Amino acid sequence: MNEYKNRNQRNGMNFKHEIIKIKKRNTRADADKAWERSFFRCVLTSLIAYGFIAYLLKIVNVPEFFNAAIIPAIAYFVIQVVLFIIKRIWLKLVYYRIRNKYKNKYKKNYYEKKENNE
Repeated sequence: MNEYKNRNQRNGMNFKHEIIKIKKRNTRADADKAWERSFFRCVLTSLIAYGFIAYLLKIVNVPEFFNAAIIPAIAYFVIQVVLFIIKRIWLKLVYYRIRNKYKNKYKKNYYEKKENNE
């Protein structure tokens, strides 16, 4: 009896540990999503791209390389913002419809199989 009680206590601790691990993973996933969606990330990567492009243009002796580097950096920033908007539209129009279609199909097949077995 004592052995059975100890085993259940250990299983309870494992469940608690697993729940804590899942919550930590979800927190990390939420943080990653927030970073991917952040305006700060778009600005930061655009500034890094601007610096890198300006440096490359200086190496190849382009006159007024700081002015020339701003055009690709702005293009990069605009692409990031537009892709975020396109992603949201795609998720609404395509992804969620396909996902729901297959979910409903799976449920339908599951219940049909269940009825046939009875």
